[in-house]
Parts: sequence; C-alpha cells; structure tokens
Amino acid sequence: MKTVLIGLAALGLTSALAGTALAQTPPEGVEVTIDFRSASVDEYWFYKFQPGGELTIRVLTQPHDGRPFSELPEGPAGQWSLDADGALTVTWDAGDTRHCDAWPDYGYNGTLDGTPDGTCWLNEDLLEAVQEGALTSVN
Repeated sequence: MKTVLIGLAALGLTSALAGTALAQTPPEGVEVTIDFRSASVDEYWFYKFQPGGELTIRVLTQPHDGRPFSELPEGPAGQWSLDADGALTVTWDAGDTRHCDAWPDYGYNGTLDGTPDGTCWLNEDLLEAVQEGALTSVN
C-alpha cells in the first residue's frame, strides 16, 4: 500500500512540475485563433509565434452574403521575446508593447479568456474584442 501511495504522490508531483514547466515553455510555434463574428461576416485571425521572435498574422474572411471567403497572406504583426526569467514581451507593429510574467499555461486547446493571465500579451484592440466575446483557441 505504501508503494502505491508513494507512486501516486510521485505522479502528482511530476504532474505538478509538468504544469509548471508548461507555463514556462516558450510560445515558439504556437498559433492563436481569434474568431470575430458579426451579422454580415466572420473573420478568423491566426497569430503565430514564429521561431526567432517574429509574430505573424493571417486573416480569413467569410462574408454571409454568399461571396466566397477571402484570405490575406501571412504577414508581420510584431515581435516576441523571453527574458532569462521566462517573462514574455510582445511588441506589436502598431506600437503597443505588452509584458507577461511567463507564457500563460493554456494547456491543450486552451482559450485566451479561460486561462489566468491568458490575455496579458494582447494589444488593446484584441483585448477589447476578446472581452466583448470573440471566440479564441490556442494550439
């Protein structure tokens, strides 16, 4: 019985450490989707944390009037960096700079608004959209 309890305790500690480590992992390769929906159009904004510190955006637009969707090719949106302590800084091309103590722990298929400090890196416009109910996912 002691062996089982020690094994479960070790498993719990390992899981706790894995969660901590996940929160400290760099965002490199992560793609964040923000889905803006209105009565006339749906827009899907894909932000990707590229290797080397570039933040890019790709936009898909789906009008509700029967026209086909349109796509803006991937382009620059800003820069990101991590300091030695794991703090994240995002400098948006629009001029905003945002800081996070660490890369948020979104877990698997997390959301920006459903994660503590999950919106810390968003610029003012994106933060407002998320607060107004834009759908989000982090992959």
